[in-house]
Amino acid sequence: MSDSATSQRAAVGCATLFALPHEIIEHVFTLLSISERLVLRRTCSTLRDIYDSSAVLQYDFALVTTAHLDVPFRPAAPPASPATKDDAKGPAPAAAAHVVSPHTGRPRPTIPSVALAPWPAAAAPRRVPGVARSPAEKLEALRARERNWETLEAGQERTFRITGNTGVYELQEGIMLMCDDYSIDSKPETIRLVPLPSVDDPDLEEPPIPTKKDKLPFLIADLTMDPTQDLIVVSEFEPAAAEPGLLDPIHRFHLLRLSDFSPHPLASSPTLDFPPFAQGAGQTRQLLQVMGDTLVVLVSRFEMHWIVAGFNMIGAGMAPAPGNSEEEVVAWNWKTGRVLGRLPLPYNAWFSSLSMLTPTTVMITTACSGPLATDDPRILAAQIPPVIQVWSFLPCPHHKYTPRQPLRAQQEDETSYRPRLLATLRLPAFASGTIVTTFDVRPDPAFPVRRDAAGPSPGRALGLGDKLFTQDPEKGVLVFDLQALEPPGMDGLLIGLEAMESRSFELFMLRETLVGLAKAGEDRLRTSWDTLGAFDDGSGQWMIDRTLDWADWGVRGARLMPASMRNRTWVCLCSGYRHISLVPSRRPHRPEPVQQGHNIIEAPARPSDLQLLDFSPYAVRRDLARRRDARHATGAAGGAQDRDGADHGADADDAHDNDGAIDGSPVDASSVGEDAPRPAARRARADDEPDAPPDADANADVDVDVSVVVAPTVLPRARMWADDVVSALPYRKVVRARHARANGVMMDDQRVIIINSTGRRNGDWTDVRQEMTVLCM
Repeated sequence: MSDSATSQRAAVGCATLFALPHEIIEHVFTLLSISERLVLRRTCSTLRDIYDSSAVLQYDFALVTTAHLDVPFRPAAPPASPATKDDAKGPAPAAAAHVVSPHTGRPRPTIPSVALAPWPAAAAPRRVPGVARSPAEKLEALRARERNWETLEAGQERTFRITGNTGVYELQEGIMLMCDDYSIDSKPETIRLVPLPSVDDPDLEEPPIPTKKDKLPFLIADLTMDPTQDLIVVSEFEPAAAEPGLLDPIHRFHLLRLSDFSPHPLASSPTLDFPPFAQGAGQTRQLLQVMGDTLVVLVSRFEMHWIVAGFNMIGAGMAPAPGNSEEEVVAWNWKTGRVLGRLPLPYNAWFSSLSMLTPTTVMITTACSGPLATDDPRILAAQIPPVIQVWSFLPCPHHKYTPRQPLRAQQEDETSYRPRLLATLRLPAFASGTIVTTFDVRPDPAFPVRRDAAGPSPGRALGLGDKLFTQDPEKGVLVFDLQALEPPGMDGLLIGLEAMESRSFELFMLRETLVGLAKAGEDRLRTSWDTLGAFDDGSGQWMIDRTLDWADWGVRGARLMPASMRNRTWVCLCSGYRHISLVPSRRPHRPEPVQQGHNIIEAPARPSDLQLLDFSPYAVRRDLARRRDARHATGAAGGAQDRDGADHGADADDAHDNDGAIDGSPVDASSVGEDAPRPAARRARADDEPDAPPDADANADVDVDVSVVVAPTVLPRARMWADDVVSALPYRKVVRARHARANGVMMDDQRVIIINSTGRRNGDWTDVRQEMTVLCM
């Protein structure tokens, strides 16, 4: 319909869509899905103009295509009431030194072991906190961040230094948490909190939390935190039983406020006890995660002789006995203290790992369960292969569970709910004799957004109430660290481990794949409960679980390739769809001297560049569409660019041509065709050999190298796999030249942290130092 026809019909009183105010038409758009909006935008120029000029619609589109959620603005929370001595149980904050900003005159606290970045000569631009932002302002902030991530171009860069050990650490919401002051039991007692620079506040003029140090009245085994809820969960090492006559719990979890380490006011009980194991005390490894009201903990108990047996005393007839190790998952509602479920895991010769998918589902890396004999060689991956499983602790509506607490050993507990298996994903088949030694998953899920508008956000106590948007916890990439020993021949176990070669791989898959399996499985679980009704025994196992072979999910929905970095010490390696690594610098440099000594804390720093892998389906399709248009554009603006040069037109057109970019479906490599370089001030290409190293001579003078990898990775059968392993999940690869001396790297949604650790273990750890360069995106 032409504009003139519209005006004529409106003049004679005809009711048309275009007779409505633009605000009403914009509201009609908001009632549609993103894909439906793009279809409607294509119908005529008037609707296209309304769509393209609407900050609300463009912001919604940017949130969906970058896997973010809007964070509603909330007023500041009232000041936290001081904890009493009884509540605080003795945490003692260390004295903080103050330095004054030359630009604002504000004091900036610090502690002796942390040297924050110096102020620049001129004040850096920063966003004023405490003010609600319009959709247009949020859109510009999100676009600016995404532009920086596209080429790893930092908006701001700052370097700070830390002295002392950092064996226990967390990185969440722009706060770096590190433990130090190791005790005689080799467990820390002190927690340091360090706010990190950001584009909005690069010089920490108004940090979310002051740099500080607190000593707790117990030894720390592990911890996790959720700054958006002002929550830190600290695991106490070797706690005593809460009641006389009970066995000591394996660990006790203290629910504290991150702002002052007092008991969290929303927790009905200040502590939760992990149940004792049947085999009694032993060494443990634990993983803790929080998602909303849910706290999930995985504890693995092991004996050192089990580790030795697991790493190949089988060849000498010394199979590890199944009773020598135990692993269990327990989930609580940390606010009410109620046990949501507990799950004992089958015995395997490596540690299990987990990642929460939704507040009621969790994925676990474990071993395929089956009959177990005392001489069962469970370290052989061909016989007992590792799998990815999805479990639900959604409660059955027909049965009421009242778990008895403190929890007893698993065999003695008949009151707790047992989670239900929803799906099992099998890995490629391993060759005979292959031994899996590690199968871990990263990262923790992003924190969900509070949707209730009433009341201040708990995160405001930490200055986090001004966050404009956050990552969608149901989207992103999951990275599995798979390490295995490849047998040297047909009978590798009899030859011994010294003849076996260690192999390290990284398995990438989209989080939404597992979230979809979890939601579909819980739908089947509810249907089962509805069908069985009063006859349901609580198990809900009527046609519930699904098993997927590698061909069903891995060939197109995953990417399995050799690890980009081996022996990572800093494991906060991915955020959203992105994964960060160090790669050897392409610039010529002198060989590094070999450092001798068993007490070196980690590998020496080497000249390194940054490598970013981006598995966002939309980012891949956008780049391919832009390059295709650039190849066909003969000097004129291509079809992927809007007539006014704005990003929203390009994004919308690209997405409309590639509908899968909106629903998150993987790119079909067979339909992409040849890729052409994008005309830009950087090198851009398509990788036909994704695992081949870059040409150092060709790229040495290029600051950034951007490519889209659509060709499949093929791992040859050799002696490790039963058949060639093919995987083809597409991704963007960005290599940014840094030539920085580094031996570690981390990232979150707003920054990359390049780490140069030096020093040796000298008893008190005082010779250990970390220099951390923060690239603010």
